[in-house]
Amino acid sequence: MVRTIGLVAWSTLAIGCSSSEVSEGASASVQQSSGASNAEASGPPAPAAPLSTQQREHLALDLLQGGPRASALPLHDVDEGKPFDPHLLEKVAPTRKFPTAKLGRLTVTGRLPPEVIQRILRQQRSRLITCYEAGLKQKPDLSGTVGISFVIKTDGTISQVQDAGSTLSDSGVRDCFVRALRTVSFPAPEGGVVKVQAPFELTPAG
Repeated sequence: MVRTIGLVAWSTLAIGCSSSEVSEGASASVQQSSGASNAEASGPPAPAAPLSTQQREHLALDLLQGGPRASALPLHDVDEGKPFDPHLLEKVAPTRKFPTAKLGRLTVTGRLPPEVIQRILRQQRSRLITCYEAGLKQKPDLSGTVGISFVIKTDGTISQVQDAGSTLSDSGVRDCFVRALRTVSFPAPEGGVVKVQAPFELTPAG
């Protein structure tokens, strides 16, 4: 038996209860959380005020997360005889997934800490993802590694940025990575230039 909380009778969450039931359920939840009980109430209950859109949204999120406010609301059978769907949350509020461009292990020759180079390269993530998304529009399952090599000069600027050891088939994405990284700058290294090879592993959403 599927049992749903008679809370969300709005938007895309289809729950079999009226707006008055939603209001009464929310009111009962508030009373319970403040320590009030039905036994202590005197006289007929006052009509519950209508819930605002923001209140309904907050209570809906609480419902999906199994929070205390939602657990205090009345239960209603809407699909009697049907088994509970363990994937209901993913159907109602699916998790959105995004493509990734994960920086792999660097090869560094010279006197500049690899962790400094990693930090600055990771700051370019949004620009590199934009390059990758352009390729995904043409080929949704596009994946592979983009290898970039460059030289950090004594003033911290870089030169000789080029594709090196890539497995990604889309040359447009590889060229976009090269252009995106040409303007990156680093702290001035000690004792001369620094050579870097940086692999980026690209994975589509899914």
